[in-house]
Amino acid sequence: MVLLGFGFDPDDQIAVSSPPARPARSRNVADNAASDFLTRDAYTGATLTAFVQEALRTDPVLVDWRDEHQFNAFKPAQLQAPVLLIHGDRDPQAPLVVETKLFTRFGTGDRAWVILPGADHAAHLEKSQGELVRTIVWFIRRHEV
Repeated sequence: MVLLGFGFDPDDQIAVSSPPARPARSRNVADNAASDFLTRDAYTGATLTAFVQEALRTDPVLVDWRDEHQFNAFKPAQLQAPVLLIHGDRDPQAPLVVETKLFTRFGTGDRAWVILPGADHAAHLEKSQGELVRTIVWFIRRHEV
């Protein structure tokens, strides 16, 4: 299992809330599409422009988050599969204190934790992309004979 930028604090309990009768169907705008690009020197202007244009074209309506309380069922100690925890060192959605809790509580000894320097929450689209891919490939191949 690869957890990228996964910042769910296992000590938190998300309250159950009733979804609205109808989804908001809010229009997507450039600021929303660009919201995960946080660290200016972590990505190129061309990447940001291309991502925003494509997001507005393919996702004209914002996704409505709901049923987030289902994350409460996630218990790191029950995870027995090999796990790679990976995030950018500038990712505010995956703070070090939360990542530490996750990593130390995984139920498997077959685990690795990699912090991508200079990256934030959109590490898969940033300059860190090559390092991210190399890390995932290493993790998958490390048991090859």
